[in-house]
Amino acid sequence: MLTFDADCFIRSEAPVASLIPGQARTSSNQVALIIEQADGKPITMAEARAGKWTLGARQESKVVVPYDCWMHVQAAVNMKTRVCTFVQQQIGQVAQPLGTAPLPDDIQPGQPPAFRIHLGSENTCVVLDNVKITRGSAFNVR
Repeated sequence: MLTFDADCFIRSEAPVASLIPGQARTSSNQVALIIEQADGKPITMAEARAGKWTLGARQESKVVVPYDCWMHVQAAVNMKTRVCTFVQQQIGQVAQPLGTAPLPDDIQPGQPPAFRIHLGSENTCVVLDNVKITRGSAFNVR
């Protein structure tokens, strides 16, 4: 199991940030958390763009991007199930599953992944903090 964690703040287009997080629905700011093979071939990603999360190979999440608030974003890659699970958690809120994406067929356990953060070309304010990559074994649930 590999996890890619980051705290993220994406500023909206509103002239003043709302006191209630997630009220703004538009922003030219975008960020993508990308997991790829050492040669640059993508494994999976979570991209926040135009108010929506896109997961893996262009699968759209039903959960909207919360602008103007800090959130924790996590991508957990499980090589046994060959699935990547994405979760977001706004500050002061419970975690929300964004969805899952299957891993490509040519990805095998033991291949070293690379992690990349891509910011959009029009960004005015995207802040990342506490970026962490961990490796461990999946929990056995009984």
